[in-house]
Amino acid sequence: GQYRSALAVGARRLMCSLVTLAVAAVALRAGPIPALPRPVTLAADARVKHVAAVALHPLQPVVARPSGLSGMRCGRCGRPVLSAAPAKKVKTPWKTLLSLCKPDAAPLVTAFVCLAVAASGDALLPALQGAALNAALGLGTDAAGSLAQLRPALVRLAAVGLGTAVFTGIRGFCFWVCGARLVARLRATLFDALLAQPQAFHDEQGPGDLSTRLATDCVKLGDVLSLNVNIVLRQVLQSLAGMAVVLRLSGRLALLVVAGVLLRSLFAHFYSMAARRLSQAQQDRLAASSGVAEQCFSLIKLVRSHGSQRSERRRYGQQLDGLLRLQTEYGAIYGCSRVFNGAVNAALNVAVLAGGAALVAAGVLPREALTSFVLYVAFVSDASSDVLDQWSRIQEALGAATEVFDYLEPRALDLSNTTAPQPAPQPADADAAASPPPPLPLSSGSSGSPRGSLEFVDVDFAYPSRQSRPVLRSLSLRVPAGRRTAILGGSGSGKSTLFALALRFYVPSSGRVLLDGADVARMGEADLRRRTAWVQQEPPLFPNITIRDNIAYGLADCSMDAVEEAAREANAFDFIAALPSGFETRIGAAGASLSGGQKQRIALARALVRDPALLLLDEATSALDPQAEAIAEAAIARAAGDRTVLFTTHKVSQARQADHIVVVSHGAIVEEGTHDALLRRNGAYAELVRVGDGLSDAETSEVVDSALGVADAAAAV
Repeated sequence: GQYRSALAVGARRLMCSLVTLAVAAVALRAGPIPALPRPVTLAADARVKHVAAVALHPLQPVVARPSGLSGMRCGRCGRPVLSAAPAKKVKTPWKTLLSLCKPDAAPLVTAFVCLAVAASGDALLPALQGAALNAALGLGTDAAGSLAQLRPALVRLAAVGLGTAVFTGIRGFCFWVCGARLVARLRATLFDALLAQPQAFHDEQGPGDLSTRLATDCVKLGDVLSLNVNIVLRQVLQSLAGMAVVLRLSGRLALLVVAGVLLRSLFAHFYSMAARRLSQAQQDRLAASSGVAEQCFSLIKLVRSHGSQRSERRRYGQQLDGLLRLQTEYGAIYGCSRVFNGAVNAALNVAVLAGGAALVAAGVLPREALTSFVLYVAFVSDASSDVLDQWSRIQEALGAATEVFDYLEPRALDLSNTTAPQPAPQPADADAAASPPPPLPLSSGSSGSPRGSLEFVDVDFAYPSRQSRPVLRSLSLRVPAGRRTAILGGSGSGKSTLFALALRFYVPSSGRVLLDGADVARMGEADLRRRTAWVQQEPPLFPNITIRDNIAYGLADCSMDAVEEAAREANAFDFIAALPSGFETRIGAAGASLSGGQKQRIALARALVRDPALLLLDEATSALDPQAEAIAEAAIARAAGDRTVLFTTHKVSQARQADHIVVVSHGAIVEEGTHDALLRRNGAYAELVRVGDGLSDAETSEVVDSALGVADAAAAV
């Protein structure tokens, strides 16, 4: 009767705990704690991420809808969302982690051996403690016999405890080192994978988001090996060993322990799924908040000049509020797990003590065996609780690193309907093939034939994010080698898109781009980068490195003579030499210590040091004052040499200096020829000459459209 009463009390407590968990779960489901802004409508079971949209429109509904061939598009801002390609089978997270751990096979084997020895020692400790306790209490023998048994029992307990501690330390060291190496290897692998992603991927992903993946998510995955898997395996071994002992001591009481372990396992399954979901949502929200902060700090002058600090604080705070709600939800679920574990432990202890007392009273179970059994029940309970806790942490880490695993897969994200063809076979040494070649002497091509001819053959193209709006339509253009060609047009004309295709940032939907007769889409990466160089309208310089390193960027074996010669050719040598530290001057953040013209000439020197066959200048002088513009244009004229120079502009004063002028509008060539020939034609170019410089990009487009008799810009295409 006493046994049944104790069991009834334990059962009631367990039932109360389960009811509490159920009520808490229902409250969480009904409460206003959304994991992400709702509603989110998905199509065809595609998993959709839109961190960028959440960052731009915090806490606003994001509705994904079909949009042409590019997959999904945000219904609020029209930006494309990233959808995983459903047809491609990717590795599981565990297989990816195992492949990254292969170089550390030896220390990992050592760690697992030490883990097994330490877990076995831990499993022996309750039995040795029980034996020493029975000897100290004089159970099963007289006082003299008890003292005689106590000394060897204590010696065995001390020896096993010390040995277990030594192997535990070795195990912890090996797992820790392997975890640190895994993080370093994972970061390097992820960095390479991000660099290999197509340009369309980087058009949609903010640098703050990607930096968060590198900095935070990789550390979580490293903890999976160094901490979570380490503890889980140890506790699983201890649980199995403890279960074997309690089954040997009493099969009847062992059924209670088995029931407790099964309850914990069932709860662990649902708890880990919820933890993984919340962790993934938290990481997405954290990445979005990092994107907001990165955007604000990168445009800090604009923010301050417009007095928008309060607005930016509010925008960042909205992201933090969403993150806090997710963390609160996770805290509630974690609290429920503690309630559940405590209730199971209490019920199990009551049931075992009540049942053990009844079995001892009936003479079925020896008193000293009950002592060991109670110790092993606590041992198994603690071990199984740790398994539950660490397994949920593993699921959190895997959930938080979902994007990392997606990025590690080659071409894992289907970001556009255009995929670059496979490049030509590379040398066996992949590192040598991927690294840029050393710079050639700047005069190396003077004795050879002109190089750098560029040809566009029936090219159609639309940006992956705007598939419904073609930028180029059946465009054909031949840029002669060794000559200067100007692409003249306003905003939206497609002139910068020609550069993006020539540099293979994108590939055309149809048609081909040829460089010296070779298809750019099939050229090796190193060969293409050796032949081309690009200078942007506002060229970025790398901060916190020297001017010399900026000019020689990407060239490991670039000599100082080559750097200085390129600076002379770019009209940059004199002002660099006049600086206190010359070429060793470190550049501040965003090049703030240099004027626009100086930055432009350093960027031109960076392009010329490679001695490219094709030099691409994208509105390279349009943002400069007249004096700086004149100096930069003189440098460009000097740099032309025997190479091909293709530059875009919306100013006729710059275009008239070219050997060949191409006027483009709405993705089509409207006229081309020399300055004099186009004036005689009396078309769009002649009208621009009559209007003169001083027009903006948009005004240039309007003049061209007016000259063509296009009332509506859309009608031009």
